[in-house]
Amino acid sequence: MLMDLLSKAATVAMLIFVVFSILAMGTGLTLARITEPLRNVRLVLLAVLVDGGELVTQAVVEIVDDFAVALHDELSSRARRRRKVTAKRKSAS
Repeated sequence: MLMDLLSKAATVAMLIFVVFSILAMGTGLTLARITEPLRNVRLVLLAVLVDGGELVTQAVVEIVDDFAVALHDELSSRARRRRKVTAKRKSAS
């Protein structure tokens, strides 16, 4: 009971610390200082390419994972059918 309470209190304290740290860092910035890096077209395009590459990689991994699951299911069902056929042949002879 006490450990659960302390765990929840620590989680709330950490969340408050993170939020206020981000706010403290952000209050010292002006809009011009925030948008300044966006004027570097090469940097922005590179960031977009990296992010797009990450999305493509994630999509490919999901497709391969789905294919692997489907292949496993198909091979398992074929093995079950083969065992049934073999068992029927053994019992018939």
